Amino acid sequence: MSSDYKEKLQNLIPSEAWDLDCLLPREGTTQKPVSIAELRRWSAPFRPLPFQRELINGVQKLVQEKPLVALLSLPTGSGKTLTTSHILLEVLNRKGRKHSDALWIAPQRELLYQASEAIQSAWWAGLGPDLLDVVVVEKSKDFGFRQRPTCWMTTPVMAKKLMGVLSDKVEVVIFDEAHHVSANTFKEIWSAYTRKVISPPRLSLGLSATPYRENHPEISSLQEAFKKNLILPKSLGSDPVRKLIELEVLALPKFRLIEGVPAFSRSKLSSDPRRLRTLVSDHQRWDAVINTLLARRDDQVVVYALDKEHGRTLTKHLRFLGIKAEYVDSDTPLFNRVGVFERFKNKDTNILVNVALLIEGVDCPASESVLLTYPVGSRLRLRQMIGRVLRGPAVGGTSNCMVWSMEGNQNWLESVVYSKDFRFAGWKSTFL
Repeated sequence: MSSDYKEKLQNLIPSEAWDLDCLLPREGTTQKPVSIAELRRWSAPFRPLPFQRELINGVQKLVQEKPLVALLSLPTGSGKTLTTSHILLEVLNRKGRKHSDALWIAPQRELLYQASEAIQSAWWAGLGPDLLDVVVVEKSKDFGFRQRPTCWMTTPVMAKKLMGVLSDKVEVVIFDEAHHVSANTFKEIWSAYTRKVISPPRLSLGLSATPYRENHPEISSLQEAFKKNLILPKSLGSDPVRKLIELEVLALPKFRLIEGVPAFSRSKLSSDPRRLRTLVSDHQRWDAVINTLLARRDDQVVVYALDKEHGRTLTKHLRFLGIKAEYVDSDTPLFNRVGVFERFKNKDTNILVNVALLIEGVDCPASESVLLTYPVGSRLRLRQMIGRVLRGPAVGGTSNCMVWSMEGNQNWLESVVYSKDFRFAGWKSTFL
């Protein structure tokens, strides 16, 4: 990152702001993620909604007939993890063997702990085998053979290391954020676990909110990995986002343009980060973001920063102005991230600034608004960013969510969220 860019950002905020230690880990995080997951086991059990029950029953029926390899799709925020946890436990239970294991692969540790929590909650509610271990494997020393059914939760890198000892033992393989399978390394791992001639897993399931990729080679890779089997709930139809808003599973997004932003042609955007850095360090744009957040200082707002330098600097400025803001990115230790999200959920923090962490998979159910500080070139990426904060009242979220953006217009933003571009060409679509 150029020193010129850092200097431009630093010139946008009062010099006294740099005396604040606001980016250091805050006190209040007293429990490790595993302990938090254990405590949450005792909460109310998950009650599948009708469209989730469709998928649970439908996959169980397909698995009874023969081993299934498929991609399961639900829009962001509609409970893929909880639904899949039920499916996984039911398949392990039906197998009838004393020792059947499952493997859950996810590209981020937060996703592993969220899935671990969901599986444990479902198991304590009475699903699955009588005995079950749920183990998050972050390091090789976390792995060791168990005498009872076990769900191993791990990243693709660790799954590759464990391939020799786990490959023949798992009855269920789950790959969260399954579009990563299009990468050669991840595709190799997926094939090693699922394409066995002798004793293949009973269920090999990928999870994705966006099976309709914008990149055609990615679509081909997904179709090859999951044998062109795409599973969707029939009751949500071809416009699932609107249907889920009607069911109050998703919040109703309302779009607003941030005032005071100089005009900029979207057609001039490129993947060159220097162009975007010039935009976010423009003093008029910076002031527009600050003024918008000052006006919403008592709301729960998720802010997407361009990069780590941008996010940290913005958080410094907000804290200097007396706003309860915290910053998190992929370098923030997992132990501290849990505390950041808990404080935001409990409204001890109002503004949560992040860099890409909340784009894929990580839940943030307490948000009332989302603010995009830079233009997003990919419609798919933009949909993921907005979708992470659209949890509705039926799943503990809010009825409405404000989306603040600098570029585009309301019609354009609505076309992104409500897009019906489920491109089924090449998929053997199965509506359950």
